[in-house]
Amino acid sequence: MFTATMLLDICATEASVFADFISGIDLDAVVRASDEIRRSSRIFIFAHDLSKVPGRFLKGRLELLYFNATLVDLSDLEETQRTIRQRTIRQLTVGDLVIFFSFPRYYFPIGNIAKKAAESGVPVLTITDSETSPAAAHSTLLLLCPTSTKLFYNSMTVPMAMLNILASCLVIDSVSPAERQTFIDTLSS
Repeated sequence: MFTATMLLDICATEASVFADFISGIDLDAVVRASDEIRRSSRIFIFAHDLSKVPGRFLKGRLELLYFNATLVDLSDLEETQRTIRQRTIRQLTVGDLVIFFSFPRYYFPIGNIAKKAAESGVPVLTITDSETSPAAAHSTLLLLCPTSTKLFYNSMTVPMAMLNILASCLVIDSVSPAERQTFIDTLSS
């Protein structure tokens, strides 16, 4: 049975991982990712297993901001094969953006899918825990989110925080420069 002490230790671990993430976050990479999203007419989000949670979250945030976002569920082998062979990957064009979520246990075919996307010439953003994840080698943009904790192989605390920061950047950038300070001042109220 769990004790309050065990739960407090879990909370302390999550807080420590989060604090380390915030102190080392590459905000320039977040801004570049935001810029790429804003320039995109179509956004394809590829996710597998647990990474479908942040994938769905990002899709929802992007749709709230009126971006054309599609989630491709890599767990569905039929959909994945159709995506690779018939539609999405072969039809990528200028104005498209591909986003991969790649966390352990890695879905290793994602590296080949990322390679095909990169070969199409469109920007590839990978949100991952490591520069050595399968999709990272083929990415033009990389957002790193540590996910390992004592209890879970993949804690989604940091990836979800990264997506909130990215979405905040998109929202702030949608406000005209003349109105930006007023907008920022209203955030705390």
